[in-house]
Amino acid sequence: MEKALEVGKHLAALISGISDADLFVYAFDTMPYFVAAKGSELSDWERAFEHIRAGGGTSIGCAVEALRRKQQIVDQIILVTDEGELQEGKMLHLISMMLTKIIAAKWQ
Repeated sequence: MEKALEVGKHLAALISGISDADLFVYAFDTMPYFVAAKGSELSDWERAFEHIRAGGGTSIGCAVEALRRKQQIVDQIILVTDEGELQEGKMLHLISMMLTKIIAAKWQ
């Protein structure tokens, strides 16, 4: 999982440097942890991730659920994982719920 965290830092730095839209970054095990950097440089993201440690447990859906609960509408989800999902199927269900809400909102 340490490798996934490193890749996440690099991706966040690259995307935050070129994106005009809001960037929502979550680290997760069985709970989502919102990660915000004070800049777009790799060093900013390394500081933002400094208290995040790989420690077992993986529930990808919890980060998607955090997006949904906070009504953080996104066009894309980029997922970096060690492929150790412990709650299979939850993520697909949550993304389906988000899409239904987004489509309904656009047609109102």
